[in-house]
Amino acid sequence: MSYLVIQILGIFALLVESLSYWFKTKKKMLFIQIIADIFFILHYLFLDAVVGCAMCIVALMREILFYFSKNKKQEQIICKFIILMCFALGILTYKTFLGVFPIAAAITYTYTLTMASKWIVMGGIINYSYWLLYDIISGSIAGIINDLFVIVSNTISLIKRRLEEKKKAIK
Repeated sequence: MSYLVIQILGIFALLVESLSYWFKTKKKMLFIQIIADIFFILHYLFLDAVVGCAMCIVALMREILFYFSKNKKQEQIICKFIILMCFALGILTYKTFLGVFPIAAAITYTYTLTMASKWIVMGGIINYSYWLLYDIISGSIAGIINDLFVIVSNTISLIKRRLEEKKKAIK
């Protein structure tokens, strides 16, 4: 597959992913992220970025499981299961120190999914900071753009939420 098509897959994934953080409910965020995960899996697969692809597969499974979870107890079980999967797949796909970044990202974001939506947005900032390092080194132009875009977008989203909270507190 051509390098341009691979980057277009990644750019489409980044557009979908960045939209997800603007939804206020966890269910809506997760549904949109499921769609983005599919395109990121293809993107990293065709880039031959094995650890990135593996962590995107874990992310897809994580988002599906969290989407259908019914309570906090189930979320805690899912969280532990996914974190163990991250370690296992990380060991199986590990080639260089570079592979640690997507593993750390997956673990961080998995943990924040057990929290309220504003923490998910904050977890996204941490998550994409790890991915940014990985994408720079693995040559994912779409990934770099996505990471920067989501970091900025999530920061704006947090500021917007904070301003809304202040308005409500004043009333």
